[in-house]
Amino acid sequence: MKSRILVFLLLGMLLCACAAPPELEKTAYTLPVLLEQTALVEEDPLPVLNSHSYAQSMVSGSDGSVNALQYRNGKCMDPVYGDVDGDGLTELVYRTAGAEDGTIREAIWVYGTERGLPIQKGSCLFRIGAAKTALVQSGDQVYYSYTNSSSGLETTSLLRLSLENDRLTVEGKLPEGLALEYDRITECGASFQKLKSRTGGRLLAVDQGYFLWREPGTFFTAEELTQSGVKSFTCAAVTNDSVTVTGLVYWYTEQDGTNFCASAGTANPIRVNETGLDGMAKQIVLDKLGEPCLELQSEQLGPLLHWFTEDGKLLTVYFENGYAVVSLTELPIH
Repeated sequence: MKSRILVFLLLGMLLCACAAPPELEKTAYTLPVLLEQTALVEEDPLPVLNSHSYAQSMVSGSDGSVNALQYRNGKCMDPVYGDVDGDGLTELVYRTAGAEDGTIREAIWVYGTERGLPIQKGSCLFRIGAAKTALVQSGDQVYYSYTNSSSGLETTSLLRLSLENDRLTVEGKLPEGLALEYDRITECGASFQKLKSRTGGRLLAVDQGYFLWREPGTFFTAEELTQSGVKSFTCAAVTNDSVTVTGLVYWYTEQDGTNFCASAGTANPIRVNETGLDGMAKQIVLDKLGEPCLELQSEQLGPLLHWFTEDGKLLTVYFENGYAVVSLTELPIH
């Protein structure tokens, strides 16, 4: 995968090769297509950062909490508030830093609320060198303070943060030593409904807890895909709380026909190498497949457990009298 796509995958994705699984017996379950939109509601109180330790950082809303997004598990620092996107609502902003191969980078995250849950509204990633940085709140504005002493003279720049069209950046010319590497929203933790709206006519299938669409048009332009050597690129977004994107799966084909699969968040795709799941107890199924990336409720069948497969299928399991009933549905990924 070429560099432009790898930059997009930088903040939380693991790459893995796809393999074709054997066929499972199909049941009557079919993939529903529901294209209606749900009204969005922004709510107070404001989201709150609870950063007691590196491993237990959370962002909390009035009706629940989500894991705070972090760059390379860096500590969440400088929580401040301001109207970063100019919509009249106040957002939470914090930063996390980390080092890789001797290069220090810092990510800035912006959170709002939707239906009482925190939603990530934007992020950016800077290469900061050895500078001192901080977030500064002034009225309803948030500034990124960058202090560079590499020239022997300590100089500080205050750069106002601006979020527009899901791109978070700073206004004005960047000072010497500061480089912007990434300014797109990181979809894990973002609004599930807003992302669905952004996909427009590219939706391929929609269900209660996930939807599927094809690029270009949402993340990438056609030119970006072509320059990166990508022939086709299909995405699935998953929600386990009906508000935030809790997982993503990407299937892409390079120009030479090689297929790949990648995932982020909770939506870990599986290789189906077991044909004998029917009739097994729930714990045995979970031991073989791992935790499902999605669990939905059916009035007729009860809990429906879903796994995406690396070759572009949806494996669905429900339990009848305690025993598994399995179906495998082809997804329109190509």
